[in-house]
Amino acid sequence: MKAFKIRVEPYGRKLWVVIGGDTKDVLRLLKKEGISKKERRKVDLSDCDGYTYMFDGLFTLLWLQKAPNNPYRKGILAHEIGHTVDFIMSYCNVTRDNDANEAFMYLTGWITQEIYKKLK
Repeated sequence: MKAFKIRVEPYGRKLWVVIGGDTKDVLRLLKKEGISKKERRKVDLSDCDGYTYMFDGLFTLLWLQKAPNNPYRKGILAHEIGHTVDFIMSYCNVTRDNDANEAFMYLTGWITQEIYKKLK
């Protein structure tokens, strides 16, 4: 299992990226991060290749079952990054429209770059 944090500025959010591990492994990380038992109960990684969830607005978990080392796995990462961006922008009351489209795309590209930097 590989896990790392990315500070998402200027939005003041944290992104936990976790690759590998199972539900129990991720729940241990979330407990260390101070996520309540009630919130941790919402995490179920069985039967999925990727998962994204925002906890209390300030912390987002992006989990991948396996590293993005082929087109299928890279597609899963792109899908989960899309959820991450939607959660962050929604929390900041930014809606997806023509005026904000560039902000969504910029954040998508930036998060993608940061994840791949950490995976090297």
